Amino acid sequence: MTIKGTDDTRKTVCYLIDDEILAIKRLTSILTLLEPDWIIRGFTTVKGVRTELSLTPPDVLFLDVEMPEMSGFELLEIIHSKGFRPAVVFVTGFEHYAIKAIRAKAIDYLLKPIDIVELKESLCRIRAHLEKPALADKIEILDRLTEAEKRVLMMLATGMTSKEIATRLDLSPNTINTQRNNILGKYQCNSLVELINKVERM
Repeated sequence: MTIKGTDDTRKTVCYLIDDEILAIKRLTSILTLLEPDWIIRGFTTVKGVRTELSLTPPDVLFLDVEMPEMSGFELLEIIHSKGFRPAVVFVTGFEHYAIKAIRAKAIDYLLKPIDIVELKESLCRIRAHLEKPALADKIEILDRLTEAEKRVLMMLATGMTSKEIATRLDLSPNTINTQRNNILGKYQCNSLVELINKVERM
């Protein structure tokens, strides 16, 4: 989510999530210098993240892996389940999570202590990612779909099952499956993956 500033610019919201407050303070100081227009939010608890998600969802996420309440990967799943797809950079002291981070489609994977050159390279990747139209924005302009179908498609794209969507929208799984089939039929696709790939190429 971008936030409109007083100068009519769009500001990027960045979450820093780490159970070590000093790590957050250091990264905040660096990012404030490198990305002065960003709105930076630091969190040491999952509760704080959950509360802020409904207010100012993140465009960018710098995420620790090993934390007391849950792992960074588990927290990312929660964020995705809410329909948010920020650019993610895992920041950790351990090398062995790199493959898992790649599978989670992270923009980058930085080892602590963060190397400033590597961080600048990550920021370049993040900027390139943010400049691409978001999937949600592309779904929004699909003129063959009803508003209800757009909402269902966005939830399907985040990995939610028909049962999960039905529970969230207080509908039956059969209704969601019918909407899913209607969506695929309108764009002559045989699978959700085929449709998402087509949308992402728009």
